Amino acid sequence: MAIKSSLYNIRAKLLELSQGDFVQERKLANQYFKSFQDLRDLYAVSLINQDKRLLFFVYEKYKPTLQLLDLSELAKEIQATLDHVKQLNSGVSVDKSATKVKNCCDQLIRQLQLHYTWLN
Repeated sequence: MAIKSSLYNIRAKLLELSQGDFVQERKLANQYFKSFQDLRDLYAVSLINQDKRLLFFVYEKYKPTLQLLDLSELAKEIQATLDHVKQLNSGVSVDKSATKVKNCCDQLIRQLQLHYTWLN
């Protein structure tokens, strides 16, 4: 997944949404930081438990954020896994998807931390 350009999109979107207000930019950066942490963790839990409802919830909750930040590859990965889980009622192997989403979220989190060093 193309992560380098994603950080640019996030930083540009933060600047756009905050309209140059540093305090607002910090708040938004913190919200995105927490969102990526939550997405990573909830996605993993939904796959470990093979919980279709939680997986659907995760997709619907984070879909607007992913669209806003132009993270379409990540949204497509989650949607494909959701479709796969819906079709195959149980015993679905989703290890690759879990790894992709975790790695993508971890990269986004690290990149946000590099730009906004106060995030932890």
